[in-house]
Amino acid sequence: MYIEQLVYITEVYKLGKITDAAEKCYVSPSGISQSINSLEKELGINIFERSRTGVKPTIEGKRILKVAFEMVSGYNKLHEITSQENNKLNTRIKISASPSLFFLLLQSAQGFKNQYPNVSIDIIENSAPEVVESVKRGNSDIGMTAINHQILKKNSENIQYKTFLKVKRSVCVSKESSLNVYSSLGAEDIINETFALYNGMNFKLFIEKFFEGKNLDILFQTNQIEIIKKAVVNNLAITILNKLILNNDPYVIEGDIVQIPLEEAHNDDIDFGVIQLKGNDMSGIAREFLNYVEDRIAQNNY
Repeated sequence: MYIEQLVYITEVYKLGKITDAAEKCYVSPSGISQSINSLEKELGINIFERSRTGVKPTIEGKRILKVAFEMVSGYNKLHEITSQENNKLNTRIKISASPSLFFLLLQSAQGFKNQYPNVSIDIIENSAPEVVESVKRGNSDIGMTAINHQILKKNSENIQYKTFLKVKRSVCVSKESSLNVYSSLGAEDIINETFALYNGMNFKLFIEKFFEGKNLDILFQTNQIEIIKKAVVNNLAITILNKLILNNDPYVIEGDIVQIPLEEAHNDDIDFGVIQLKGNDMSGIAREFLNYVEDRIAQNNY
């Protein structure tokens, strides 16, 4: 008995004709007939009754077919598992992510590649709208970013989004700043300070809401977070950053940048999530990488 024989009889049963089953299985009708005859001879029963209009199972054949369907299903499941395992040996994951997540993702990628050395992980830095577009165009397997409801609503037909991390913001000041005496800060405490700000859509929406549209003294705006942190270290400006960026940051560890929490009433969570195309199942290896990232988040109390 061979698995091909079981496949043939299940297809003949589903389609009702040997010719149709032969076409689907890419073999000749005579080949399927000979295979079924051989199986019937081996089992000592007739599986099908043949007529001019097609074939139908015998009573004994129905019992055989029930087992055959289970065996074919099990075989296909086993083949799927082994295919996934083989794909892990040599595959590539393309991720589009916001800058806030880079340190976390780089750490995760390094640890993940210790388990799967032949897996390539490409991480591309993008703004939230660019992350969405990259996923929609198929340039990235998954996107990871904070995303506002406006962008979600606009792209709801194409993408699905799942939150995996919530993060608070802090005011960042130099160790020389007079603001170091505060245990928390509100908008009124820093409205007259000079700012170096991150130039991102979500962040601009937060700043507009936090300061109620009031004008700020902005030294510069940039997408380069390291430049912002250097301005803070040199006491040229203050900034507001999420705690994910500041976690394990050398300036924070050395005390050159001091984090002061925003007042709780104004410090809504930033939701970071995973973006993927609707109807496009994530590969097994990509899902495992995301599980690895979430485990790292839990272990390090992000």
